Amino acid sequence: MDLRKKLENVSGADIEAIIDDLAALKKDVAKAIQHVKKLNLDDALDVARDMAEDLTDEAQDLYKDFSKRSRKSIAAMEKQIDDQPIASLLMAFAAGFVISKLFFRK
Repeated sequence: MDLRKKLENVSGADIEAIIDDLAALKKDVAKAIQHVKKLNLDDALDVARDMAEDLTDEAQDLYKDFSKRSRKSIAAMEKQIDDQPIASLLMAFAAGFVISKLFFRK
């Protein structure tokens, strides 16, 4: 059967039904696209949350490491001052003198 004969058998009601079906299909496709976009956005948000948690954990580890090293350095400086108080005092004086000369140049 050729296309003309097929079209002759199609009534106006059939065309209206096809138009309605196409409109419904268009709406369904639009909803599906929005759903896929939302899923991609949700996935991206999940990845971003995971990355933020990883960064937070790493920052906490770095802070703990820095804190531990700082305490060790302070303890070593305290021991140095206790062992050699005069030399430490002279070094502090010399450092202060040099810094003051750097800041108060004319």
